[in-house]
Amino acid sequence: MTPVNRSRLSDDVVGRDLFQFDSNGFATRCPMGHRPIDHRILSGHNSTRRSLHAIFDGNTCRSCQMLDQCPVRAPNHRERGCSPRDTVGDFRLEITPEMRLRDKMSSDQQTPQWKDRYKIRSGIEATNSELKRSHGIGKLRVRRAVKVCFTVACKLIACNIKRWAKAHFYVLNQLLHSFILLLEARLNEVGRFHNNALLCK
Repeated sequence: MTPVNRSRLSDDVVGRDLFQFDSNGFATRCPMGHRPIDHRILSGHNSTRRSLHAIFDGNTCRSCQMLDQCPVRAPNHRERGCSPRDTVGDFRLEITPEMRLRDKMSSDQQTPQWKDRYKIRSGIEATNSELKRSHGIGKLRVRRAVKVCFTVACKLIACNIKRWAKAHFYVLNQLLHSFILLLEARLNEVGRFHNNALLCK
């Protein structure tokens, strides 16, 4: 579950999920109940990609009290800094399925139910970051599902072992110190035994 971003749109701007659409994907009414006057295939904002736009009557939009919170775009042929209410021409709104889905998901993100579900992911973001940053899980050198699953499992095991080692560093350090002392004692015993054997000869 990943949150969506509406880029530069303000949080005050309503989404396309408040518009009404028919079964063919054409807009039928805006949140204020105004009907579009036409639908056209036009280029998108700052893009040469052409997509479906709903055309709304300019005079109706300019007199609407929700114009400042509406996602419709004012006519392009206007001077820089000109207010949308001072423009001439019709307004348009890009209504591709991707844009509609994005706005719906953005609206869902504001609900308490979505935020409660997202708490689970936000709680493990540190783990995801560690796996990508320290273990390279974001750029695997293998392909195919079986190899990817095996590689991810190995990296997860390594991450868990590293965390366990850090959590038990003091205990492990003590155990290692004791093991070294025991090893030295045994080596000394072996050395003395070897020296005694040489003297007996």
